Amino acid sequence: MEGKIVTFYSYKGGVGRSMALANIAVLMKRWGYNVLILDWDLEAPGLENFFKDYISLEEFQQKEGIVDLLLKYTENSPIDWHDIVQNIPFESNQKGRLDMITAGLRHEEYFANVRKFDFNSFYTEHEGGAYIETLREQWKSNYDFVLVDSRTGVTDIGGVCTVQLPDIVVLLFTATEQSLQGILRVGKKINASLKKLPVERYHISILPIPSRFENLTEFKIGQEWLERFSKDLLPLVEDWLPEEYGTPIRFKALIEFFKIPYIPYFSFGEKLPVIEQGTNDTTGIGYAYENLSLLLANDLQDTELLFTNRDILFTKVNKIRNNIYKTVQYDVFIARKSQDAHLAKNLYDFLTNKGLKVFDADHSLPEMGNVDYSRAIDEALVNTEHLIVMGSSVENITSPWVEAEWRFFLNRKRSGQAKGNLLTVVTNTLKIDELPPSLQNYEVFSMNIRNFDTIYLFVSPQLSDYLRKNQIFLSDREKELLKLISHGLTSNEIATEMNLSKYTIEEYRMMLMKKFKAKNSTHLVKLAYEHEVL
Repeated sequence: MEGKIVTFYSYKGGVGRSMALANIAVLMKRWGYNVLILDWDLEAPGLENFFKDYISLEEFQQKEGIVDLLLKYTENSPIDWHDIVQNIPFESNQKGRLDMITAGLRHEEYFANVRKFDFNSFYTEHEGGAYIETLREQWKSNYDFVLVDSRTGVTDIGGVCTVQLPDIVVLLFTATEQSLQGILRVGKKINASLKKLPVERYHISILPIPSRFENLTEFKIGQEWLERFSKDLLPLVEDWLPEEYGTPIRFKALIEFFKIPYIPYFSFGEKLPVIEQGTNDTTGIGYAYENLSLLLANDLQDTELLFTNRDILFTKVNKIRNNIYKTVQYDVFIARKSQDAHLAKNLYDFLTNKGLKVFDADHSLPEMGNVDYSRAIDEALVNTEHLIVMGSSVENITSPWVEAEWRFFLNRKRSGQAKGNLLTVVTNTLKIDELPPSLQNYEVFSMNIRNFDTIYLFVSPQLSDYLRKNQIFLSDREKELLKLISHGLTSNEIATEMNLSKYTIEEYRMMLMKKFKAKNSTHLVKLAYEHEVL
């Protein structure tokens, strides 16, 4: 899988940008990822100081780095980036790798070389855009994560780091007007600047992070700033923020998990609190870095699991923990509350008798023997093809653990990580319109043995392929959307008509295009008439 490039940027200095990057790099390496750190803060080099307990600073600073790589390229004497990579032997007996390319060879001419390098001529006279693109592709193919420490302010270097290189930009800022307004301006410019690139780049996700935030002694003032952040920053995150957090009030709750607290002890020197303090203290800076690492390693998906079940996020992103158990692939995962075990038994027996590998807690966990049940459930959830939600009441279906399971699968399905079906099976006393809207959009069946054969169609490896090829099933909401598309309405107009966000409409539109294998909206409507669903 192709790696991700994440740029850490701040409009003003002193916000803890480099410290956040260094600590997140350590956590990602601990989780078994191969990580490359790029010190692109050329006018204030020294990111290697955070790792002084593991390396020889003198040796690191006497090797060429970013400025030498760029300068020698313009002088027609290019160097191979592989030759300037330096390894940080942190926990080298464990899986994963932590490498760095420093800002550059720290000799007496270093700053003269920085001033000498001209980004304008680099791009216009030396095809620098194509060269940066080549580096980008090679770094992404060699590492799981490339973490870029960008210079502060609005600069040419900042433009390379925040526009051409990254897939994600982390914008760190403090609770000051200058810092907040600065990252708001930069955030709005990032995706607008993509059109100017020499290559096609469609979108960059933005993650704004309040840093050095102190609201323990000044709680009221802190809450006022958090409310301000939640309103002003919301437009920057709408592309990846879960729909249920798309209001300032809900987004504020999420920012509480993102913010990096101010801890005076860690403001002196270059420190790694994830090692020195650990990550278990929920009020500590290490815990905040761990939350950010979980989000970035999970590509900003399943954000709500920070609230409901962090263990599932760990299972997804932690390569080492993913290798603890022998991976078992399941055809079906049954998500239900313990009170509904009797409902699940008949369906479990039916599907297993058909030869399917089904995960149901009461049947599957005892077969595993002496294992961590919570982690085993998380593993099964990651490695299932289809998911069936079962319940006798809305309360059971929306209970914290059950909802965390089906929302996790739903988000994987929306992001393309899960290809299977999401089904809901309920008792006759529960009406479909009482279900959460997210479940109503997919197939819902009453708990009746006569429906078991139809359910099997959706989860059988052979028959579900046939079903997808020959029959198209639409939810009521998909039918409504399809009808509005056929009337020629735009996504914005449909969003208003259906009282949904534009992003949700675009998501449904993409799902319909995939179901019908349509080339465009006109083709979609034509196929819908041919299949007699319009």
